[in-house]
Amino acid sequence: MNRGFHHILDFYGCDAGQIEKEGFWNRVMHDAAGKAKMDVLCAKFHRFQPHGLTGFLLLSTSHLSVHTWPEHRHAACDLFSCAAPEHARKAVEHLISKVAHENFTHQTIERGFETENCLELPVYSTGAIQRMSVEKVLLEEESAFQKILVARIEGFGRCLLIDGVMQCAEADHHLYDKALLSPMRRSDRKILILGGGDGYVAQEALKKAPVARVTVMDIDPAVVSACRTHLGQNVFENPRVNLIIGDGLAYLESTKEAFDGIVLDLTDNPVGGGVAKFRKFHSRLLSACALKTSGWLSLQAGASSAKKPFVEVASFLEAEMKKRFLSVKRTDCFIQSFGEKNAFLHAEEHIPPVIHFNER
Repeated sequence: MNRGFHHILDFYGCDAGQIEKEGFWNRVMHDAAGKAKMDVLCAKFHRFQPHGLTGFLLLSTSHLSVHTWPEHRHAACDLFSCAAPEHARKAVEHLISKVAHENFTHQTIERGFETENCLELPVYSTGAIQRMSVEKVLLEEESAFQKILVARIEGFGRCLLIDGVMQCAEADHHLYDKALLSPMRRSDRKILILGGGDGYVAQEALKKAPVARVTVMDIDPAVVSACRTHLGQNVFENPRVNLIIGDGLAYLESTKEAFDGIVLDLTDNPVGGGVAKFRKFHSRLLSACALKTSGWLSLQAGASSAKKPFVEVASFLEAEMKKRFLSVKRTDCFIQSFGEKNAFLHAEEHIPPVIHFNER
């Protein structure tokens, strides 16, 4: 696939003397290309009078350029590269570290052409792209909450993707399900699964606990419908399964029920709006989990690690759980359809709240 990423950097409040020097830019740009393992085919710089310069490196993987306005303490750099994304980021990081500035902006534009038979999915731990061959698109729609894709993918069978992120694959969902339900006991009778509209975790829960009743709560009916129709999912017809369409957080904060086990099988960013909202949402969610005395909590915490610009959330979630539970364990499991390890967190035994008495 002929595709590249265009990185656009604007530096403000620069050192006017630094960005005026051709030698500085020649050295820094060549070093940036070297760190990104990009071959320089030729270089050209031009000085303007009375201020400014333009510099250009023709690379084996496209180009790197700079344009400066010393009188305004501004420098603009462009890197267009069809190299591996992690290599291009090394070049960008080098420029940011070497150009003296007060602040900067960084934009990334994906360029190239689409193909109908290939998916490109992020690998958060490395910043790489995992490419998968699509044999057939079974469903593609945008619900009130998210973009839903069900496709038959080479080597993985029927797969569900939400907002461009793999959720489950026919070939290896059992690895995910078993890791998520590892604390479940045969004697458990009352299980709550938030998310899990694909039904696979509920299916596994019914196997592990023969007497359990499982409540599955998903905010998006379109996900459930897609999985019923295109993944052949019939677990929601089982009399031991109670499907509720609604807001899981609102449900937890209002319910008076307590559960033997609660599973948080949520999408990577269930409320949208970035890291701050993600953290606020999960802090409220964990505080609202109503468990029996010997109950357990399990959640998928995303990729085991994440390389910038992706955000690693597993450590945050683990720390939040340790504030609320006496026992917190983490399991990392490699899931091939995700292209990396995922973190699963399990907790037992609530920390009792501290009660303060007024002294007289």
